[in-house]
Amino acid sequence: VLIPSGTFEMGGPTRQAQRELQLQVKKHRPCCEGLKRGFPDCEPAHQVSLSAFYIDKTEVTNAQFAVFVQAT
Repeated sequence: VLIPSGTFEMGGPTRQAQRELQLQVKKHRPCCEGLKRGFPDCEPAHQVSLSAFYIDKTEVTNAQFAVFVQAT
């Protein structure tokens, strides 16, 4: 399947923004683990442009790929 070229926003909020959000969350509501830990490897959010590319229409497991590799 052809995925057309385009631009998208990749990443997430900075640690400071996450802390501010945590302060707004009511104490009786559990917070997701990701928000508690933060996502330092995906901050800050930024624009990414990609060229068009093809991708498989259905997912392939590692086992299925291994069978393909052995056969070819």
